[in-house]
Amino acid sequence: MKTFTVTIAGTERFDGEAPYTWVVEAPDVMTAMNKALAYHALSQEQRLCELEIDPLHTFEGLPVRTADITGTTCALLP
Repeated sequence: MKTFTVTIAGTERFDGEAPYTWVVEAPDVMTAMNKALAYHALSQEQRLCELEIDPLHTFEGLPVRTADITGTTCALLP
């Protein structure tokens, strides 16, 4: 398994809030994004169609600097 950083913006973006950043363990980036989307939708009680992945802040590896964590939450999703 590899570690990925996935940043997702939900409906909070319309209120000027920052997106959420999730650290995900997955075999590839597509699986990591799907895992983060599903978790975000369930934990924030949002529909998948309301969510957007930020491709500039989604990458393989851990966020190494504070600037890499753009959102309000950072959690490791197994």
